[in-house]
Amino acid sequence: MDLEVATTSYELTRLDSNTFEHLVNSLALQVIGAGHTGFGPGSDGGRDGYFEGAGNYPSQRESWSGKWYVQSKFHAPHLSKDSQKWLLEQIEIELKAFADASSKREWPDIWIVATNIDPSGVPETGAFDRARQLVKKYNSKLAKRFHIWGGAKILDLLSQNERVASFLGNLLPRDMLYEACIS
Repeated sequence: MDLEVATTSYELTRLDSNTFEHLVNSLALQVIGAGHTGFGPGSDGGRDGYFEGAGNYPSQRESWSGKWYVQSKFHAPHLSKDSQKWLLEQIEIELKAFADASSKREWPDIWIVATNIDPSGVPETGAFDRARQLVKKYNSKLAKRFHIWGGAKILDLLSQNERVASFLGNLLPRDMLYEACIS
């Protein structure tokens, strides 16, 4: 599949932040496990989704176990001109809140940040590596179990989970959904 074509032919930015969060939690149910719980709008303590236990993630061979947080970060096109910088700022805001001793937040064992942005992959200076460096700075143990589900990854997960993709059928034109799932 040509990810660049799939990403541009299926605009996750056509969703709103609530629908995107629902989509991410639906994918997490399929990818991590049926025990995944999504939360409603409002203060969430850094967790839009929660799972506790062992999941078949990141692979069947290496299944992570512990307290999982899934955090959705939806970037609407009008939010900023530099979506990479915005993503890093959002991750750092969450990390600072976790590190704040007066906060009621608890660190997860596994943290997945799901976003409609594809983090840049330039070694050391791209958003992907810089996000990992930020997590390591705040919590070196968590850095080993931190992943970003960018837009292309979400499209890949949708293509593997047609039941989740089907719920988008009412939100987007059928041909656009079809193209995203078969590309």
